[in-house]
Amino acid sequence: MPILRLVVLLGLFGLQGCSTPNIKSDYQLEKSTGEGVVIGSVTYGGRLSEFKVFYRAIPDGKAAFFKAGVGQVPPFPRNDFSGTGATGELFSSALPAGVYEFFAWGIHSGGSGTTSTEPFSIKFTVTAGQPTYLGNFHFVPNRNLGLTVTGAALYHRSEAERDLRIFKRNYPSLAARQIEMLSISGDGTPISDSYKTNLFMAPLTY
Repeated sequence: MPILRLVVLLGLFGLQGCSTPNIKSDYQLEKSTGEGVVIGSVTYGGRLSEFKVFYRAIPDGKAAFFKAGVGQVPPFPRNDFSGTGATGELFSSALPAGVYEFFAWGIHSGGSGTTSTEPFSIKFTVTAGQPTYLGNFHFVPNRNLGLTVTGAALYHRSEAERDLRIFKRNYPSLAARQIEMLSISGDGTPISDSYKTNLFMAPLTY
């Protein structure tokens, strides 16, 4: 996909993409529902920023995202990892069974919007009645404008011990379930570090 086309598409995510909600603490995972549960985390450095990792069903599903942080003043971000040295949010979401992929990322930070410009693909499968750990998506800021983050590199790694400990504490009804693990290369290089930043006269909401 040409870079310009991807940038234009990401610019439309404010209308098309939606944040995927976490399941309730008493959620009952049953194969008969046709849903599986995906588990993972989004963590970051920086302050006044909202970080999003976009995914879609293959081949033509609509974009949705998992996120962490906030991109507005005053910043009161949720942090599920207090005391661990990390900042961010755990996601535990129910999705219909099928094949999906992570393919883009974005940052909303005050009066700026940053989007990835090179496509990538991390495929994962959701199995009905099965929880699956998808890993940790970690943003390392590499460009700032005051408190706002205007550039970053995205890493995909396993933080299973930390993330699943919190998951089992938050969802005791699912704590005894066997959890499938997505294979993660974890070679220490970013999966995406090319981006485009636009500045706006007013804060961007998307």
